[in-house]
Amino acid sequence: TTGTENIFCDNFRVHNSIRWSPDSRTILAVGRDENKRGQQNYNGGIYTIDTKTGQLNEILLLPEIKDVVNPIRLAVAEWSSDGKSIYYLNIDHLGDQIVKRDLKTGEEKVIYKGNHLKRILRLSPASNTLLFAYENPESKKIHICTIPAEVGNAKEICTSQETDRLRTAVWSPDVNNIFFTETPTLNYSKLWRVSASGGKPQNISQLPHLDVDLSIHPSGQKIALSYGEQTTEIRVMENLGREVAELQSRNE
Repeated sequence: TTGTENIFCDNFRVHNSIRWSPDSRTILAVGRDENKRGQQNYNGGIYTIDTKTGQLNEILLLPEIKDVVNPIRLAVAEWSSDGKSIYYLNIDHLGDQIVKRDLKTGEEKVIYKGNHLKRILRLSPASNTLLFAYENPESKKIHICTIPAEVGNAKEICTSQETDRLRTAVWSPDVNNIFFTETPTLNYSKLWRVSASGGKPQNISQLPHLDVDLSIHPSGQKIALSYGEQTTEIRVMENLGREVAELQSRNE
């Protein structure tokens, strides 16, 4: 309403998984505390940010993962419906897990155990089901699944259609459908929709961008898309000899 911008945590670099708390007072995010840059064995972590004070609170640190250069690329976290717990992916060389963590006590409960989990974790608008995905290394397919938020049996909804590059998957506001994006080639991405009860996905549109992320409007009639573009520029620097001479003179 006012156009005023508030900047939180200048020393915090967000990498992914930004989520509002149910009461809209706190932001949950995966990222790096720049004050810890250079510390041995620091791989980033899961944090909360108070939107009133800007206070950064460390929930847990990300462990080193064998054969993974940057564990933060696989990390994701999601609020529980009451805002008292979070769900997150615990990925290591012994196997992958979806874990529920009580923010007050630190107590954890394993919701799902598996392998090759993807960085996808969404609680349904009805707050009773988690959406997640894993990769089958042999078939090169991504399996999109759901599981009860308080432990139960996982259900496969569908598999990726054209590639193993599946960027994101989200619920529709009415919980009847799931939308996901794939990048079949380096030239475009595709947006798909599948029934939340399972079935054959429908191609909604082709997008001239890569690594598309998305959010569904509460009305269910609009989709907000975010994507990255890379621009290469060639520039000419004139009077280079003079600039180099001045630089050498200052160094001397």
